[in-house]
Amino acid sequence: MRIRKMVPLLVLAAALNIPMPAGSHNNGSANFMEKKVVYSTGFRISALAQANQHKAREPIAIEFLIQNVTKKTLTLVERFPERDYEIEAKNSRGELVKLTARGETLRNNKGADFRVVGIKVKPGEQRKDTIDVAQLYDLSVPGIYYVKATRWLQKLNSDSWVGVESNTLTITVVP
Repeated sequence: MRIRKMVPLLVLAAALNIPMPAGSHNNGSANFMEKKVVYSTGFRISALAQANQHKAREPIAIEFLIQNVTKKTLTLVERFPERDYEIEAKNSRGELVKLTARGETLRNNKGADFRVVGIKVKPGEQRKDTIDVAQLYDLSVPGIYYVKATRWLQKLNSDSWVGVESNTLTITVVP
């Protein structure tokens, strides 16, 4: 009965090209919509933190791994990590966290890129970018935060672009 209720939602989401949240299946695997987005671009994005607990006002480095999941070499357009990924940070109430001055500058100056390069990524190869999210968001108040990233990637054999989301990390900030 549950599957019958979800089918119209999945069909609508597929028609509108809306990614559904990961892990909606009982087995915890990536769902149909997430796989569609990953395979339409050929890349998968994962977020990793060295630690889940950080002291307030200290760096919070998150590694973003982008992997070519196809059997052919793909081109990845890169500028610099803080521009390539749209990072979202929410507090425990689900509210967006306030941007820092640096975060505001990056968000407001979208067209000011001086370096744009195409990087060849071989099948199975992955690239790693590390971003200090505490430089972008005000994570100085102790509490629990949820951080994820979206990277806009070109669809395979298309001029269209689609946002591919990473997993969501839970970060705890302590005094």
